Amino acid sequence: MSVQAGVLNVSESIMFHKDSSIIDNSPTSVYYSHRNLEWVYIQNMPARLILKTIFPHIIYDMAAFLFFIARGRSKDFIKAKLDALKGVKKALKKRKQIQKNRTVEVDYIWRLLERELFFTRLTRRLK
Repeated sequence: MSVQAGVLNVSESIMFHKDSSIIDNSPTSVYYSHRNLEWVYIQNMPARLILKTIFPHIIYDMAAFLFFIARGRSKDFIKAKLDALKGVKKALKKRKQIQKNRTVEVDYIWRLLERELFFTRLTRRLK
């Protein structure tokens, strides 16, 4: 008997991330979190929303860099961002496919985005 893995798409479902303060600041965690952050942003953010989110995204990156300098992880953070840049061409190729197949309106995505302030997140991470 063979068992095939299936996927059930439930568009009404909502997934919440557990508080990010539980994530450690290991070199591996810093590297993959901040490299992948850029790729996920590039691939998934609709163009109209990039215009609305790019400045907060950059400010978050700058503040995160200062945070990781203080934690002794600046090299891991810089390596992550440089490697993210190296993968931009591949991310843009994936973006075309993802955006072409997007089935929800941009306004719906905008309403789903969390409007967390950096200082709120920083406070949670420092606990």
